[in-house]
Amino acid sequence: MIKYLFLLLACLTGGTLAATGDIDTQTQLYIVAGILGGACLLLTIASIYNSVTIIGLQSKIAVLQAAGAATVKAVSNVVENSPRTPKDPYSRDDPYRRQDSRGYRMERQPSRGYQDDRRPPSGYY
Repeated sequence: MIKYLFLLLACLTGGTLAATGDIDTQTQLYIVAGILGGACLLLTIASIYNSVTIIGLQSKIAVLQAAGAATVKAVSNVVENSPRTPKDPYSRDDPYRRQDSRGYRMERQPSRGYQDDRRPPSGYY
């Protein structure tokens, strides 16, 4: 904060001295160069700080992504190793299901398709 006030004071002092003519051109150039150099120094420090902050955030994100991937892998391993219940409660793989005593398997009746009894009489068209 003090640096900003010093830069502002230097700008105002240089401007007033240049307007009154009490300061020569070489000194004005030194003042302008000092002000611009200070501003560049502050911008450089700010950009370095931002770069370090971004690198820190990227490393934290990488750690969180690795933890998330490990969690997903652990959950998928638990799901793969858990006992499975049959999806169909009447499936043939059920050991507690009563065996079919007839010895044959019932087949589906072939489909005859949709039949509409409301047909128009012949010669209607």
